[in-house]
Amino acid sequence: MQNKTNSIASRVVVPVLTALVFAAVAFLLLITVYSADDYWYSVFMDGSFKEWLELMRYHYETFNGRVLVHIAAQAILHFGNWFFALFGTAVCAAIPFFAGRAARTDAWTGRLCALIFGTGLLAMPLQIMSQGLLWISAFCNYALPTAMICGEILLLERVLEKERPGFAPVPACMIAGFLCGATTEQSGLVAACAALFFALVSLFRNRRAFFAAFLTAAAAAGGLLTIFLSGATLSRLERETESGSLAETIEAFEKGFEKQAEILSSSHIVSVLLAIIFVCAGLALARRCAGKAVAVPFVLAAALPLAVPFCTGGAFNLLFGAALALTVIAALALIYAGSRTEALLLLCAVASVLVMCPTESSGGRVLLPFYMYVLAAAALLLSKELEHINPAVSSGILTAAAAAALLAGIPVFKGCWANHETDLINQVHARDAAVTGELYYCIDYDRRYTHTKAYEDGYFYEKYLESVGLDESETAVYFYSEHAPAVYVGDTRLASPAVAGSDGGWLLPLRDIIEGLGGSLDVHNTGITVHFGRQSYELTYPATDRIKISWTDAYGVSQELVVERSPQYFQTVLSENAYSEAFGLTVTEGDNSITVTR
Repeated sequence: MQNKTNSIASRVVVPVLTALVFAAVAFLLLITVYSADDYWYSVFMDGSFKEWLELMRYHYETFNGRVLVHIAAQAILHFGNWFFALFGTAVCAAIPFFAGRAARTDAWTGRLCALIFGTGLLAMPLQIMSQGLLWISAFCNYALPTAMICGEILLLERVLEKERPGFAPVPACMIAGFLCGATTEQSGLVAACAALFFALVSLFRNRRAFFAAFLTAAAAAGGLLTIFLSGATLSRLERETESGSLAETIEAFEKGFEKQAEILSSSHIVSVLLAIIFVCAGLALARRCAGKAVAVPFVLAAALPLAVPFCTGGAFNLLFGAALALTVIAALALIYAGSRTEALLLLCAVASVLVMCPTESSGGRVLLPFYMYVLAAAALLLSKELEHINPAVSSGILTAAAAAALLAGIPVFKGCWANHETDLINQVHARDAAVTGELYYCIDYDRRYTHTKAYEDGYFYEKYLESVGLDESETAVYFYSEHAPAVYVGDTRLASPAVAGSDGGWLLPLRDIIEGLGGSLDVHNTGITVHFGRQSYELTYPATDRIKISWTDAYGVSQELVVERSPQYFQTVLSENAYSEAFGLTVTEGDNSITVTR
């Protein structure tokens, strides 16, 4: 067999491919558009140190106790996207590096592992990518602690392998555990569990390492405690979890599990990664047991995750639950086969999902750690299997995979670039507004590639204007779209434009129109109450894409009208017929404008 170390594939092809895929990741991070909390965090470091401390105190007491990750997010947002591209790429590259070092891979296997991991990042499910990887504050909450926990695993692995660990590594392990624990609630629990895993293993492998592992778990718990010392964290926990009774907790767990299973199964890549892990676990176990038959159940089990995306209803949830259970079984098999690091990564992946199921914090961002742990484990296992193949063949397989990921990701690159160009337009408008006092804000973002834009209801004025250095009281804001008409109430142009509806018509901004005509809105948990003229209208949401309007007409007869609800924009936008049929207004379409009158 050709020497792996000196082959062209090892020295040139794989490093170049790895550089290309991580350069592609860096480019996506570079053109990432700010979302949601990003606008607020971006101004934390603009003032004096005293002002920063006051903002940090306010955030800790009012929102949550995740001090560490928010400092990282503030630094990134303060310096800009170029820093996010450098920092984020380094964090992503650190995961396979730490995992490979912990697993004691050789140079060739480590290079393969990094290439596979980078390719998997480009193939990430869109919802996880847009809401996790490409949302700066979410990246710091979920990707950063994932890399830190992989670093903790590397430190503890080194301690475990030393015949006489001594005291020297203990402070480093404790610091790592504390920092991992103090990032988020999710990572704190996973970090503590990972350290306890090493404490358990040390009882069988090297009891001298138990002290360091146990103290690391305690330090992770201490870091987690700093989050829960914030009263805001406790109130948020109560708000986002159903803990009134055991039945409510189980029901909340089931709902959270269903939501997360749906997101993870929205792309076939997660199923493929799990299938690869099951097959590789079977092969590793077969080599350990010196018998091929033991691999057969794992190879057959690989078909299960591949079938999950094609199922619906109860079968879907059952199969996905079985896939997670098999992941735990595969982890146990890998422990027996001597692949401890890969096994722990899989256990961390499952734990990161399960701890979030009872909460309402389900979504792409909270599943980013699961994807990265599974991807790291698959990259390690697959790179070890590729060791047994000629380097030229291995590099050829991975070249095809990287090319496929890049080609499949072209729509993502195009969507992110289009949003980036829209953001550049708005940056120019923000500079112009500092002189003119009028801000024209383009809303032409594709929400599939940008999680939450600043123009969402109730968020724009307070956060976005502050982030671009504008004063709300001195700035008139006009939203506009290159693809939608402006809306007028009489001769007054409204800040919000029309939004395209699914049936070819236009959705018009309810709040701006009603308040422009002298009415008012009350938003509450179950819907919206509109006070207009001498009548009140109740707006409720019988479905995610529908709004029901209920009112009593002038003759005392109850009336109902169900109209479209846009999930892409303000919650308070209604189709044109709602204004004429329910509120008795006149809607007139002109050249690139819509006028509403009484």
